[in-house]
Amino acid sequence: MRRSTLRDYFERHPAIPLAIACLAMAGLAALSVKRLDHARATVHGNWALTVTVGVATSLAVIGLTTGWFWSAYRRKVRNSKLGLALILGLAGLFVLGMAVTRQAVAPQIGQPDPVTTPVQLGAIAFMVPFYCTLLALCAYTYLQTRKKRENTVGRHAVKSAGAQCDLLTALIGQDKAGGWSVTWVSDGKTPKKLTAPTLTASAERAAAAAVELLANQRASTTAELQLAIYPGPYQSGPIWEITGSAGGLTATCPGSAMTSNAATLEDLLTAIQAAPDMDSNDFMLHWTRPITALPMGEHARS
Repeated sequence: MRRSTLRDYFERHPAIPLAIACLAMAGLAALSVKRLDHARATVHGNWALTVTVGVATSLAVIGLTTGWFWSAYRRKVRNSKLGLALILGLAGLFVLGMAVTRQAVAPQIGQPDPVTTPVQLGAIAFMVPFYCTLLALCAYTYLQTRKKRENTVGRHAVKSAGAQCDLLTALIGQDKAGGWSVTWVSDGKTPKKLTAPTLTASAERAAAAAVELLANQRASTTAELQLAIYPGPYQSGPIWEITGSAGGLTATCPGSAMTSNAATLEDLLTAIQAAPDMDSNDFMLHWTRPITALPMGEHARS
């Protein structure tokens, strides 16, 4: 049970393991460079040539492997035995390099061993680009994960804007400059990005923008506005369904008996955050309303 809980936690918070990996790679890279500098006084031989050969060899291996994978991606090659062999080969080189350089770079106990041979020096130099590449890969993965989460958060709602041409989705989240921001998802034309000082104000402005956009369209009598509200970085938390109207809102968590009632969206957020077993802001609010039910939307019926 503990193992499953820990795994679920890291799946919901991928930034934590990625940050740990980044720190580890950055630390190993820094220690390796430090040991290379100290080896100037202990390695009897051509220090510059050995380091250059080690770094160049590592860059060549990484470059050729990256180039092949990029080419395979462009050619849509999948399940390649050569690709698998390259991955296993890189993993083997990494493990071997770690084993050879561990005592001289980051021993588990005691002080690092002095670097005295060109082989040790070359191995340490060979590993530096590996550490830097993995550091960059971890950072890139984190940015892509965050971008994907922000771009697809609307698809976590029950309805998909892409599956219904007269459905307009407003994604509401906290703005970096303060307050709340509204962005849009739709197959057709969308309003401009909006900002508001409060959550209630942002929902009201989103409704007004939706009415203005859809009121004169033929599909407006069946059009709907879908609000996907995420108070914080969303991973895989519960999605609360909102019913009711301003002054009497109810949020229900599907699959559980939890419900919250409040007069405003702000009070509803506070009530949900105080609910048992809730993980801070890792949840969403989903609220779908017909355009004709929105304030000033009644004229869309005509």
